[in-house]
Amino acid sequence: MGACCSSEIDRERKAVRKYYIDFIADPLRKYNFDAVVNDQFAGRVAKENNTTVDVTKAWLKYYIAFMIYIGWLYGNKETKKRKPEINVNNYLTIPYEILQVWKAHILFTNKYKEFCLIVTKGKKEFIPFTPPKDIWKNGDIKKLQKAFKKNKQMIS
Repeated sequence: MGACCSSEIDRERKAVRKYYIDFIADPLRKYNFDAVVNDQFAGRVAKENNTTVDVTKAWLKYYIAFMIYIGWLYGNKETKKRKPEINVNNYLTIPYEILQVWKAHILFTNKYKEFCLIVTKGKKEFIPFTPPKDIWKNGDIKKLQKAFKKNKQMIS
């Protein structure tokens, strides 16, 4: 990736950070994955993935950071002008850990809709998620690698 692409990612990071601070930081701080008991959701993800709750909490941080980015793609007027249609294949090329949290969030909580409304500023009740196997199996590997690299940079 050249300097132009790196500076584009830096601009997007700044825009996403501003989006987070200006619009969704407070509602997102109040959001709780667990309906009743603290760490219930993290425990569920840990159990599904044969890992510890502490490891899962780290995954949750990356998941939230990534979903803020996805929310910005859906919820930002300027983004809509540049990218009228969001390519699901591009944002689903992400690390395994984020996919596992995302899957559990959809399947095991009743609060996914609330979360989606927060990160998209009320514009989207459901951010589409499909298992990425077909994406990796049938997609152009160079495009997938580029999207994967960009997504990792956006959450780092």
